[in-house]
Amino acid sequence: MTDFIAIDVETANPDMSSICQIGIAGFSEVGVAFEWKSLVDPEDWFSPFNTDIHGITEDMVVGAPRLPDLESTIRQHLDGRIAVCHTPFDRVSIHQAFTSYELEPPVATWLDSARVARRTWSEVSQRGYGLANVCDLIGYDFAHHDALEDAKAAGHILVAAIEATGLTVHEWLARVERPINPATSIPITAAENPRRAALRRSHGVHRCTSDAAARGHRDCGSRGLSGGLQCDQAHNVAGRRRPGHQQAGGSRQELQAPQGGGPHRLGSADSHPRRD
Repeated sequence: MTDFIAIDVETANPDMSSICQIGIAGFSEVGVAFEWKSLVDPEDWFSPFNTDIHGITEDMVVGAPRLPDLESTIRQHLDGRIAVCHTPFDRVSIHQAFTSYELEPPVATWLDSARVARRTWSEVSQRGYGLANVCDLIGYDFAHHDALEDAKAAGHILVAAIEATGLTVHEWLARVERPINPATSIPITAAENPRRAALRRSHGVHRCTSDAAARGHRDCGSRGLSGGLQCDQAHNVAGRRRPGHQQAGGSRQELQAPQGGGPHRLGSADSHPRRD
C-alpha cells in the first residue's frame, strides 16, 4: 500500500465542478508507485481562458467518460486514504463535481502541499508558493497544467518537505493545522478586524492567498495576502448547463476549513483554491 496519493484536476470553465481531466499518483517509500490519468467529459462548456491554460478542448473530451463513469476508480484511490493536492482547488472541485451528479463525495484525509511548502521553506512562506515556483525551488521539473504531472509535482513537494524536516506524512497532517511560525504568530479575531468580518458576510468574496487565484483572479498571492486576510474581489462563476445544477447567487462562496487533520472535504486555512 502506498503512503499517500496525490491528485490534481483541470476544469473546463470557472465552475470548479467542471472537471475535464483528473490525474492521480500513488507514492510509497520508493517514490511514485502508480499513475492514473483520464480525460473527463464535464457535460459543460469550455472557457477559452481555461483551454489556454491546460490545452484541453471540447473536441478532446468527446467520447471521454463522465465523472459518474469514473466514480468507482476515484473512490478506489481516495476513500480512506491520505490525499495530497496543492491548495484546496482540487479537493473542492472533486466535492462539487460529485455533488453536482448527486453522488456522495469520496472521504479522504486531505493534505495541502502548499501549506506544507509554506511551513518548510522560508522563501515561500508568505508568497510564491504556487506549484511551479515551489517545484523550481526543490529542483523538480514537470509539464505544468497536465493533471497527472501536477499531481506528481504536489506529491514530490511533500516528499521534499519530509526529507527537509524529518516529519512524517502523519506528522505533517498535524503541522499544517498550526501557524507557519508558531513562535511569532499573533491571532487576529473578527472582533479586532471588522473589515474581515464584513467580507466574510459578503457573497462572492472569499479568502484569496495563493500565487494564482481561482481562474478569474490570479494575482492575489503576489500581493502577499496571508491566512488572516482576504481580497475584496468577488469571483463570479458562470452557470452550468447540467440540468438541476445551480450556483448560489452566481458567486463563489467562501471556503471554510474544518479543524484538525482528519477526513474532510472542503476548505483550507491559508491556501487559495488555485495553485498555478
